[in-house]
Amino acid sequence: VQLAMSLPVYLYGAWYFGKSAWPSVRNLYPNMDVLIFISSTSAMVYSLIAMYRGDTAFLLFEASASIVTLVLLGNYIEHRAVQKTTSAIQELETLKPTHTNKLTVGGQTMRVEVSTLNPDDLVRLTLGDSVPLDGVVINGQAQVNESMLTGESLPIDKATGDKLLGGSVIQGGHVDVRIDAAGPDTFLQQMIKMVRQAQREKPNIQRLGDRVSAIFVPAVLVIAALVFFSTWLIFKLPIVDAVMRMVAVLAISCPCAMGLATPMAIAVGVGRLTRQGVLVKGGATLERLAGIQRVVFDKTGTLTEGHLLLEQFDVLGKIEAASIKSYVAALAVHSNHPVSKAVAQTAAPAALTLVKEIEGFGIEGYDLDGRLWQLGSQKWLGGQTDHDLYIACDKILVGGMKLGDQLRPESADALAALPGLGVGVTLLSGDRLSKVTALASRLGILDFKAEQSPADKLTHLAAYQRLAPTAMVGDGVNDAPALAKAEVGISMGQGTQVAMQSAQVVLLRDDLRLVPEAIRVGRLTVRTIRENLFWAFAYNIIAIPVAALGLLNPMWAALFMSMSDVVIFINSLRLRRRK
Repeated sequence: VQLAMSLPVYLYGAWYFGKSAWPSVRNLYPNMDVLIFISSTSAMVYSLIAMYRGDTAFLLFEASASIVTLVLLGNYIEHRAVQKTTSAIQELETLKPTHTNKLTVGGQTMRVEVSTLNPDDLVRLTLGDSVPLDGVVINGQAQVNESMLTGESLPIDKATGDKLLGGSVIQGGHVDVRIDAAGPDTFLQQMIKMVRQAQREKPNIQRLGDRVSAIFVPAVLVIAALVFFSTWLIFKLPIVDAVMRMVAVLAISCPCAMGLATPMAIAVGVGRLTRQGVLVKGGATLERLAGIQRVVFDKTGTLTEGHLLLEQFDVLGKIEAASIKSYVAALAVHSNHPVSKAVAQTAAPAALTLVKEIEGFGIEGYDLDGRLWQLGSQKWLGGQTDHDLYIACDKILVGGMKLGDQLRPESADALAALPGLGVGVTLLSGDRLSKVTALASRLGILDFKAEQSPADKLTHLAAYQRLAPTAMVGDGVNDAPALAKAEVGISMGQGTQVAMQSAQVVLLRDDLRLVPEAIRVGRLTVRTIRENLFWAFAYNIIAIPVAALGLLNPMWAALFMSMSDVVIFINSLRLRRRK
């Protein structure tokens, strides 16, 4: 009866674990399934021999079935736990709509599958629609929810010329959108790919577990053999005791907890950051984040929003301010330079003729009275260094302008949080010394350098890295060399492909408070990995001698082995909300 009840369970277990165990043995790299296969098979074979010989008092059929059942139960719990840890990917996958409304040549709409769309196709989106693929608004206005993509909780206003991300949801208004990316090139697909790669990649700390696991299985097989022969031949105990102890050693020694210690924690850590709007390229990046001791910030587009504003206008001659501003506006509207855009709205433009831009210097033109008006830099017009731009009329200075860049509202909070983590702060900027000094003073940054070229930034970054692990935070465009050189490059995302390619960490929403948060989660992840590895090692160090002394029968050994996995799962899942 015992054989009839246990044999189906054993045969399924032998097939399930054997299909993994045999290839690993053949490749001379035995895995943890080898231990399960040998322990259950040993109990079954010994019981068959005992039954054949009539020694029915020494049957271990239930031990064989219990080992298989309890380990399979542990695998089931593991599968459910892994599903929870990868929910970040599943949530991203659900953002992809299957159908959308495509605009036809006649201005009508037709319902089509998203998979049939190509770049330059037009779609019409209204309230409740999901944006099918990345695109640009060509008509209309809408409020768009991008929270699942960027972590930004409030809807964002979109109008003509603004970019829409596939997977975001229209919460108000209606827009016509031109598709500009499809298939694997979309922002959402890039996100999914990066999260998958990050959860699979092994950090350096996992190499310890891998090295131990590689020698652990052969060592356990040797220990089990020594336990069997010493119990039977040296201590002269009954062979059934020798078999029981050997099977218990094999059953309790499965090192799967060691194998799960790192990937479980990495999967949870990456998922937690993804939900907050931080993309991490690989588990190794999380480990490097944990060790960061200094963060170097770029200024324009990072600590500031990157949009120039007119901060101060000074009259330097006898012409009225209103008149000067009108000619400044008239000159500025003829240029696409960012500086010109910042001053173009100063006043209603006056009438000018023969306007021309002189590259690297400024722009000039003649008014209706034939006077020459010039707007440009100090090196062209000969002004002092107190202003960023100067205005001249017939080669005489009449005005000066100071431009500023709007500070990101969360910059102060982000920088204030880093010293509390034991992280130093440095500002490297290509801007003028006066502006950098003012910003550093406002934010409490003591270590700053101005007027730095990209090559200068690399030199300083290398010097900081020789002293301590250093991260670089930039806008992902002009800071690409520094982002690549840093221990961890952190890019202000803004949903750009450039940002995704230039750094190891991408902030999907431009909130600098995510920088200290990423460092915190990195440290929590590494701490969780170390805790997992400690429990896995400690468990085996204690459990094997207990089993060898005959204090555990095989069934309890298999149960305790499965429970070690559960401990790793629970400790890893704590990371989702751990402070």
